[in-house]
Amino acid sequence: MDVDSAATFLASTILMVAGILTLASGILLLNNLFSRFWKPLSSPLFNWHPNLNARFQEPNEMIEPKNDLNEKK
Repeated sequence: MDVDSAATFLASTILMVAGILTLASGILLLNNLFSRFWKPLSSPLFNWHPNLNARFQEPNEMIEPKNDLNEKK
């Protein structure tokens, strides 16, 4: 395999992946535009909803880590 064929292979691979990603994004966009007619698809890439069940740790639930770095010599 010479440099010309390797460069052609690399460029075609990059362009094919870009085309597949563009096509998948277009299908997802069209599906979500017409979602009133059927259930919309969801993608973890475009999931902008925060986790509403998240909570912070209360001070009484905190424990000290047990390692040698906390010991004073």
